[in-house]
Amino acid sequence: MSRHSVSPDCYVVFDLSEAALHSLSLEGNNTYLLWKVGKAPDFILEIGSSSTTGADQRNIRPVGVN
Repeated sequence: MSRHSVSPDCYVVFDLSEAALHSLSLEGNNTYLLWKVGKAPDFILEIGSSSTTGADQRNIRPVGVN
């Protein structure tokens, strides 16, 4: 079984330390590793498209705040 990563279209994180800021891989593959940064994004945006609705509903897990 092959695995691939899924990333939101946009995320915003406030109050990052210099070390956390440097842990982001923005040039490579836009990777946000929570265990390296130390905090979850404060805001996440996913833009839906009518052409990808079916795949989005099957493949994207729901997230929320408990």
